[in-house]
Order: sequence, then structure tokens, then C-alpha cells
Amino acid sequence: FFAISTMAAVPLTKRFGDRIILLLSLYTTIMFSFTCALLPNYYTLILSRSLIGLCVGLNSATVGVFVSKQASSKEVADLSLFMKGGIALTLGGGWVSILGWLILDAVEWHNFIIFTSLPFFVPAVIILHCCTVKTPDSDSWGPIATESTSLISKTKDYGPNFSGRVIKTSIFIFCNVFLGYGIILLLPSIIRYHKTCAAEEYLKMFQLYTDSDTDVELDHCRNVAVQGNDLLILAAVSGGANAVGRPLGYFLRNVLTFRVLQSSIAFVTALSYSIILFKPGLTTASVLMGVATLSYSIQDAEVSIIPYDVDYFGSTGLALGAAVITCVGMFGAILGTSLAAFSPPNIAVLITLLISVTQMVVIYFMGER
Repeated sequence: FFAISTMAAVPLTKRFGDRIILLLSLYTTIMFSFTCALLPNYYTLILSRSLIGLCVGLNSATVGVFVSKQASSKEVADLSLFMKGGIALTLGGGWVSILGWLILDAVEWHNFIIFTSLPFFVPAVIILHCCTVKTPDSDSWGPIATESTSLISKTKDYGPNFSGRVIKTSIFIFCNVFLGYGIILLLPSIIRYHKTCAAEEYLKMFQLYTDSDTDVELDHCRNVAVQGNDLLILAAVSGGANAVGRPLGYFLRNVLTFRVLQSSIAFVTALSYSIILFKPGLTTASVLMGVATLSYSIQDAEVSIIPYDVDYFGSTGLALGAAVITCVGMFGAILGTSLAAFSPPNIAVLITLLISVTQMVVIYFMGER
């Protein structure tokens, strides 16, 4: 659903404008979130999350193009896109983990969805309504201008080798999103694995001194949940690494070349997963996952900017290129989370390692960046 709406956003924004599509996606996401909370059953959950996927897809590529269209220079565009993709996602990742630690045991899951999303939707709606105006020389909506010309008007229609750049960037971001979204579920999977192993070892040690059915107890251990202080580990790994990594990535991208920086990051990620393959203890695995998350966050500063780089893709193909790249990236998110959720941790770590190596190869061929 996300992929369909992302591609549909290109003709829709040409017909109705970026601002209208952004407002539509926000209002409908709020409505479907409340529907999921008020009608909490399996079918409304699937329906509401599917419809929310449509809304998020409309928003995902459109908001970056919207920012690029209003930027007066490449520096302004890069900083704005970094703040959109870097700071906002950092706050969101930390917010969900900490909020889960505070209230998830006290409220139903369907109400938790409202608490996690609504505080971020309302300010965006207010900004789009109150802080944008119709420019006098066009039919488009955007922020009140403070400089005379926009970045779009200064750039050529298409960047050189547009198709090749879109393909390479799509693979690069596919790998990045695969790794990043996979971490979200892979770390809980590793925590469950270590907790299950510890519980099984404890039960086997005392099975001779109890009359309980050990097999039943072991089955119970295998269904252990990630909760309580485990959520603090997730908050530290996700929110903490993102809070440090994204600003650091934005700084480093202005100091080092694309290939040097991104290759180094991909190598550190691959090295972390290589060590995790040898099944170290939970503390070591958590630290290594933190390093992998930090690497992902540093790289994500570039990922939040490159799909909407007018100099790289040109103005005419910007919306189409951004939509294709975002769509491919979402498939990376789907595969990464599915792998982490349904595969044994060692298999998930091995495939994630191979994806890291693949990304290193792709970065080598992006010499024009």
C-alpha cells in the first residue's frame, strides 16, 4: 500500500499540489489511527494499518520534494531535509521506546497507537495551514519566502545519467533501510533469544528438584516477551544512537567524500554483524547492535538528503526519482523487518551482513556523488 501511494503521489501532486496531498495524508492518518483505537480487533487493525500505509506513502516522497521546491539554495535544502529525516525520526524513535516503557503495561495497545502518533501529526497540520501561503507568481503553496529565488529555478531539467543514478541510489537506500528497520526487530529478537536460553538453562538445572512438567515450562520460556527494562535497552540503542549518529553524519558528509564516508560506515556495520554471528553475550550483542544503529544513523543523514537532491537528479525528474527511491526503500523496510521477525537470529544476522557487503559494492559505483 505504501509503494502504491508513493508512486501515485507523483501525478496527484501535479494535479492538486504538494500542500493539499500532505494535508490529506495527515488528516486521513489521524482518522484511521482513531478508527484502530475505537474498534480494536484483528480486522480493523489490518484495515487501518493498510490505509495508514497509503497515507504515509503519499506523504513520504511528497514532503521531501515540497521542501526542495521551497529552498533558496542547496545548503538550505540539505539542512531542511536533514532536519526532516534526521531529527524527526530520532525524536520519534526515542519517543516510542520511552513511552512504551512508561505506559505500555498500563494502557491497551490500540490506545498506545494514539499516544505515539497524534502528538506529531497535530503540529504538522497547524504548520501547513498557518505557515504556508500561495506565492504571487505561481499556483503552488509554500513557506513565506525570505530570499528572491528558489533552488528549483536555478537547476537544469535532468541530471546526467538520470536513470542510472536513480537505480544506484535506490539500491543504496534499500540496503540502508533494510539494515535500519531490521534493527528495530532484530534487537528484540536477540534479547528474547538470550532470555530464553537463560531461562531454559535455569529450568534444566532444577528439573530434578521439581515436580512440574519441564517441557511445558520450556515452551513457556520460548514465548518470553520483551518488556520492562528491555525497553530501556531499545530506547538507548535506538534513540541514543540516532541522537548522536544523525548530527554526526550531517557534519561528516560536509568533511569527507561520499565514497570514503559511506564505505567506512558500511564496513563498520558489516564488522559488527560479523562479531554478532559468534553469539556473544547479551551485553556485547546489545553494544554491537548499538554500533550498527549508530552506523545506520550516520548514513541516514545522507539518505534523508540524496533522494531530493535537485543538483543530482535535476528538477524535472525530482518527484519521479524521489518516488521510485522511496518505494524501493520501503521494500527494504518490509524485507528487513520480516527477516528479523520470522527468521532465527543467526540467519537474520547473516543475511544482514550480506546486505552490508552489497551496500559497500554499490557505494563504490557511486563515484559521481
